[in-house]
Amino acid sequence: MVLHDRQQLVIALVALVMGAVFILGQYLPVRSRAAAVEQARRQQSLAITRGAADTRQLPIVQERLAAIQAVINEYESGITADRDLGSFLTRIADLMNRYSLANPVVAPAEEVHAEAIACIPVHMQCTGRFQDLFQFYRDLAALDRFIRIEQVRLTNDETLTGAVTMTTQAVVFYRSPAGASTK
Repeated sequence: MVLHDRQQLVIALVALVMGAVFILGQYLPVRSRAAAVEQARRQQSLAITRGAADTRQLPIVQERLAAIQAVINEYESGITADRDLGSFLTRIADLMNRYSLANPVVAPAEEVHAEAIACIPVHMQCTGRFQDLFQFYRDLAALDRFIRIEQVRLTNDETLTGAVTMTTQAVVFYRSPAGASTK
């Protein structure tokens, strides 16, 4: 009987060892590979979902890019490559004359150079009716060059005739020639 018990004990131990070898050698590695495959599948599914969402967003982004590019092109077109200040200031004086603005003054100051853009401060002054000054500014904004109005001062005439004196500080921009020094 003792032999029979020992055989059963040996069989049980061999079965236990075979079960442990199966679990440690086959089941756990296969399970960890299956978990890795499942994780990879989830990541691929997430990447596909993100790609689909990005595909839906692409037309919106392209539309925004086109709008921004249009603004940049408009801005770039207003900054000329040549200085040509004399003819531009003459056009401003002609606008003042068109609206019968009296005592026109259009005087440039010293240029300021940056890396790619140079600017010229311009002092403008004239006297006229408020409606004419308003039309002058409207036409000034419609000119083909980029001009920034920095300061506007309107002063009533002391004789109360309805005349308004306009004093403006503006800046005219153009592309700086290569190698211009920064002031």
